[in-house]
Amino acid sequence: MNNISLYTDGAARGNPGPGGYGVLLLFGSHKKELSKGFKHTTNNRMELWAIIAGIEAITNKDIPISIYSDSKYVVDSINKGWLNTWIKTNFKGGKKNPDLWKKYYELSKGFNIKVNWVKGHADNPYNNRCDELATAAADGKGLEIDEGYENSIENGLIFMATHNDTGNIGEALAAVWFESNGYSILHKNWRHKNLEVDIIASKNNILHFIEVKTVTTLKFGNPEDKISTKKIKNLIDASEEFLYQQPKWQRIQFDVLSITMQPGKDVEYFFIEDVYL
Repeated sequence: MNNISLYTDGAARGNPGPGGYGVLLLFGSHKKELSKGFKHTTNNRMELWAIIAGIEAITNKDIPISIYSDSKYVVDSINKGWLNTWIKTNFKGGKKNPDLWKKYYELSKGFNIKVNWVKGHADNPYNNRCDELATAAADGKGLEIDEGYENSIENGLIFMATHNDTGNIGEALAAVWFESNGYSILHKNWRHKNLEVDIIASKNNILHFIEVKTVTTLKFGNPEDKISTKKIKNLIDASEEFLYQQPKWQRIQFDVLSITMQPGKDVEYFFIEDVYL
C-alpha cells in the first residue's frame, strides 16, 4: 500500500508575530493543500499546527503516513521520545506548547506515522511549496486567534504579576491584545520629560493614545475608576508633544484599556474608545 506523504511548514513574522502554516498532502495522483494564518503566534507552534492540520485531514488510519518537516524542534521531539516524556510528566518544567503537543499525541494514535526531517529552503519542491503557503497565510487577511498561545502568555504573566509589578505586566498583556485586534504598536511607554503614554498605536490611519489600567482585585473598584484627572491631562499634554514631533497624523483618538487579572480566572479586557473628546 502506498504511503500518504504529508509535507508541512510553519512561519511567523517576528516570532512571535503574525504566523501561518502550510500543508501539502500527496497520495497517488491526489494532492491537497491546506493553510491558515494567525494574528499572534510563534514559528514552532505553526510547525506543529501544520502537522496536526495534515493528520486531521486524513480519515483512513490504515494508510501509513510519512511526515516531512524542516523543524528540528518537531522532528526530534517525536523521534527522540521527548514528547512521550513530556506527556508522562504533564509537561513539568514549563515545556512549551502543551496544548498542541497533547493534540498531536491524541491524533497520532491509531496511525502508522514516520516523521522525517528535510532541509528547509533548499531544493525540495514540496517543502518549498509549504513555505509559500505558510508565509502567504501569515501575510494574509482574516487572521485567526491562536488561543493556546495567547492563553499561555496570559497565564505566565498573571503568575509573574503576583511577584512583580502589576502595571508592567498589564501593559505587556495590552500590547498582545491590541496586536491581536489589528493595531500596530508604535511605542510602548513613550516618554518626554515628565510625560508618558502607555501605548501609542495605529489602526485605519488613526493614531491612538492609550492608557492601560490593570488590577488584580476588584475590591477597590474597576481599573478604569482609578484614572485621575491629572492622568487625563498628562495624556493630552503628551499627545500634543508627540504630534509636535511627528505632525503627519491627521486623526487621533484617546482610549483606555481596562484589564482585570485575578488568579484562577480568565483575564478580562474592557476597551473604552474615544474618551476625553
